[in-house]
Amino acid sequence: MVRYLLQFQYLGTHFRGVPRVTPVERAAGYSGVEDALSDAFSCLNYKLAEPPNIHVSSRTDSGVHALCNTAHADLIYGANQEQLDPDAIVHTINRNITQMGRSDIRLMNCRPVPPTFNSRHQALGRTYLYRVVSGCYHSRLPIIEFDRSWGVMESMSRPQLAVPRGPAPPYDFQLQVVMVGESSVGKTCIINRFTEDKYEDPISTVDDPARGKVGGDLPQDEAGRPPAWYGIDFKIRIFEMFGKRIRLQIWDTAGHEKFNTITTQYYHRADGVLLVYDITREHTFVSIPKWLNQVDVYASHDVERYLLGNKCDQEVLREVPRERAEKFAVEYNINFVEVSAKTNTGIEHAFRDLVESILRKRPDAPTMMDERIQLNRGDYERSPQSATKSCSGRCV
Repeated sequence: MVRYLLQFQYLGTHFRGVPRVTPVERAAGYSGVEDALSDAFSCLNYKLAEPPNIHVSSRTDSGVHALCNTAHADLIYGANQEQLDPDAIVHTINRNITQMGRSDIRLMNCRPVPPTFNSRHQALGRTYLYRVVSGCYHSRLPIIEFDRSWGVMESMSRPQLAVPRGPAPPYDFQLQVVMVGESSVGKTCIINRFTEDKYEDPISTVDDPARGKVGGDLPQDEAGRPPAWYGIDFKIRIFEMFGKRIRLQIWDTAGHEKFNTITTQYYHRADGVLLVYDITREHTFVSIPKWLNQVDVYASHDVERYLLGNKCDQEVLREVPRERAEKFAVEYNINFVEVSAKTNTGIEHAFRDLVESILRKRPDAPTMMDERIQLNRGDYERSPQSATKSCSGRCV
C-alpha cells in the first residue's frame, strides 16, 4: 500500500459538502466531494489490487469552495503491479474528471507520503477567505459572483476591518424572528428602527387596488424591478433581558409573491413571526390570513405570532380601523399592536413583548419574568419621549 497526499480545488456550488452522500441522494443526482474524487480515481482500478480509499482533511458544508484542500489516498498495488508516477496520476485523474463531464473539481498535486500520515489529523492549519461585496444586496450580484461572494448593504472599509474586535460577548439565548407581509408595508424600516434606531423615508411606488399608485417613483434595475423587491436579509441585535444576554436575529423578507419560496424556507427555524400590514392600505391587512396560513404550514406548532399595524402616524390615511385589527387578533389568538417606524412609536414595545412571549415558552427561560428589560443600544440612548409615546394599545 502506498499513501499519497492529494491537493485539489473545487467549486462547492453543486456539491452537498465534502462527505459522501447517501445512496438515495446519489440516485437523485447529488454528490459530495469525496464521491467525485472516488469516481475520478475509479479509472485506476484496473491498475490496482483494490479500489482506492480516499479521506479528505476537512468537512466543509454545501456551497463552500476550496482554492486548495487536501486528502490522502491509499493505493494498494498487486504483487506484479508497478507503482504509478504521481504526475501520471494527476494527468489521468483530471482527464477522467473531464470525461465525466465535471468542471467543478481538479486535482492539483499528488505525492507519496509515509503510511502514518493522515491528512485529517496532521493538518497544520486552515485559512478561510471571504469575498464580500458591500453596498449591494446578494440578489443583485453579477452572475459570475453570485455563488462566490456575499452581498451586504452595509458599507465596509479596510481601516474598520483592520481594527481588532476581540471575542464576541457570550449570550444566553439565540432567538430568530421572521418578519413577513406585503411589499412596502415598512418591514425593513421597522427592523432598521429597532436594530439601529434609524429611519430612512422610503420613496416607493405601490400598486394599490383602491388608490392606484401610492408614493413616488423608484429607480428600477435592468429587469424593471424596484429596489424594494429583494429576497431576504437579516439584522442582529443583542440585548439583556431578565439578567440574560439575548441574541435576536431578525429576518427581513420580501413581500412579493415571486419570493414566497425563499421566504418559506426560513419559517421552520423561527421562534417568532411578525406579520406586518399597512394601516393605510386595506389590501395589506386582507392578505394577513395568507401569511398566517404559510406560518401554519411551514413553521413549528409553537411559534409565537405577532400582528403589527405599521404607519399609525398617518391617521388621516387610515383604511384599517384599529377595532377591526383587534377583533382579528382575538379571533386568531395572536398579539397585536399598532406601530410607526417613522416616529419610533411602539417598536420597542412590540419586539420586547414578542421576545418575552417566546421566552415564556422555553423550558430554560429566566425565572424573573417580571424584571424590566434593559436594551443595549451601543451607539445611542433611547430618549424618554420615544419610550413613552404610543398610538395604540395591545390586544392579546
